[in-house]
Amino acid sequence: MTEWENYRTQTAYNDALIKKLFAFQFANSYASLFYIAFLRGSNRQVFRNVGLEGLEDDCGMLNNCISELSIQLLVVMLLKPLPKFCKDVVYPFVKRFVDKTCLTRDQEDPETTPLMTRFILHEKRKPDLGNFTLEEYNEKVIQYGYQMLFAACFPLGPLLFFITLWVDKWIDAKRLLWMYRRPVAWIAQDIGPWYTILELINAVAVLTNACLIAFSAQYGRERPLVEQLIILIVFEESYKVEKEKAKKKKTT
Repeated sequence: MTEWENYRTQTAYNDALIKKLFAFQFANSYASLFYIAFLRGSNRQVFRNVGLEGLEDDCGMLNNCISELSIQLLVVMLLKPLPKFCKDVVYPFVKRFVDKTCLTRDQEDPETTPLMTRFILHEKRKPDLGNFTLEEYNEKVIQYGYQMLFAACFPLGPLLFFITLWVDKWIDAKRLLWMYRRPVAWIAQDIGPWYTILELINAVAVLTNACLIAFSAQYGRERPLVEQLIILIVFEESYKVEKEKAKKKKTT
C-alpha cells in the first residue's frame, strides 16, 4: 500500500510505513487486553439484549478481570520475544550448522586459500539483516506499550521490560557483530514518527490506567458514577499539568 502511494522522498515513505505498521501492531497486540480490561466483565447485558444469552463472557464468579488481565500481560510479555529469538538466533545458527556440514564442497581449502579471501567469502555468506531499525523500533515500542498502558494492574511490567531489553541488547549485538552481514549506516536527524508515537502511548496510558482504577478495579468499580468520573478527571488534569511543566522546562 505504501508503495502505491508513491511518495516523493524516502523520509515521507518511511514515515507513512511506520504509521501504518504501528496502527496494525497496536490493534493486533492490545485488542485482547482492552477487551479483558473494559468489556469482558460488563458484556452480559449486551448479549442478552441481542438474544445471545448463551454467549455471555465474564471473568468468573467474582467477575474480577484485573487478575486475568495481569496473567495475560505476564504471559504476553514473557512469550512475545520468543519468536524473535528463534528467528534471529536459532534459525541462523541451524542454517550455519547445515551449511558447514552439508555444503562442504563450497568451502575453501585453508591451505591454499588466503586468509583475507576466506574472511571475505565468510562475510558474504552471512544473511542480510533487513530493515533492522524499523523492526527494532516497532518491537521496543510495542513492549513499552504493554508496561505503560496497563501499569495499574501489572506493576512488574517495568521490571520484565528491563530484563527483556537487557537480553535483547545482547542478542542484537551478537547479530550485528557475528551472525548477520553488517548493515549500511545512514545519518538521521531524529527518530522520526516514533517520538510522536511514544507521546501518544503516554497520553493513552494515562487514560487507560485511570479507567482501570475507576471502572475495572475493585477500588472504583463499586463507587458511584460521579466518583468514578472524578478519579478519571484527576488523572487527566494531573497529566496535563505535568506536561505543561515539562514544556516550560524545555523552553527555559
